[in-house]
Order: sequence, then C-alpha cells, then structure tokens
Amino acid sequence: MRVLWENFAEPAGQNCAFLAEYADDICFLRLDPDEPLLFLNDGFSGLRLLLEDKPGRPKAHRILRTQVLTDIASNTWHALFMASLEALEVDEDGQLGLPPQDWQRNVLDALLPRLYPNSAPEEARRDAWEARRDPAAAAGLQERLLPAVSQHVQQPKALRAALQKIVDTDREYP
Repeated sequence: MRVLWENFAEPAGQNCAFLAEYADDICFLRLDPDEPLLFLNDGFSGLRLLLEDKPGRPKAHRILRTQVLTDIASNTWHALFMASLEALEVDEDGQLGLPPQDWQRNVLDALLPRLYPNSAPEEARRDAWEARRDPAAAAGLQERLLPAVSQHVQQPKALRAALQKIVDTDREYP
C-alpha cells in the first residue's frame, strides 16, 4: 500500500482537498478499489518526526512510535478487511467468488484464518460474508475481527514490550 505524507490543513492539489475536513486526524485511509492509499498528516505537529525511523531514540519516543504505528496499522487493516468483504462477488448462481483486486484477496487471505481458524478458506469467506449481511451476526463478526487484526499487526506484542520498558524504567528510578 502506498503511504503519502500530506498536510491535511493545507492539502496540495485538487485530489487531496478532501483531507482538509480531517485536519485534526493523524491519518486518512482512501479505500480506492484499485489501490488503497494511506495519507499521514504532515500538518500534525511532531508526527513525521515521531514516525521516522531514527536509531538512538530515547526509550519513551520508541514506545510512543511503536504504539502509534500499531494503532494506525490496526485501524487500517480493519477498514481494509471490511472493504474487501464488501467487494466479494456473487455470481448469477449465488456462488460466492473472490473480490476483484489482488489487495482485497490478500487482506482476506491474511485475516480470515485468524477469524475462523477451524474453517477452510471458502467456508471462512462465506461465513464472514453472511455474517456481514445478517444484523444478528454482524456484531459477532466485529468481535472476531478486532482481536484478529490486533494479532495480525502484533499489537499485543508491541504493548507488552512497551509496558516492559516502562517497568524497567521505573526500576531504574526508585
């Protein structure tokens, strides 16, 4: 996925004018069917400096950077999954096919085994698609999706490492 820096408050060009509405946000995901695009807000003070890969950062900066990155990744994967699920095609015989774009198939391939670990890929795809369309089952799909995405972007691992760094720091300063 392409990632672009843009000042949301003062977007350059007509194609990015919509970002002005999100000037207070750190990112915006454009879910273009051909290729999703993640915009990072260059007008968000300190964000670029935080997210740049710089060796030798203070421990607190590394902790915050990791948490912001995993938060962006988690929200992005959640949105990508829902868009990919919506893109599933049903033929005239009612057979559920694959979404048209490679990125959509890749997203489903990455997350469906986490949502439905005991199901074959076709069965998992069908279960998720049906759950999305059934108001009674949609909440269950969301309940499964949140931890699946969290595990996929390694959010628990990053948080455990951050918490350990905080505990270690606290031991250094009684």
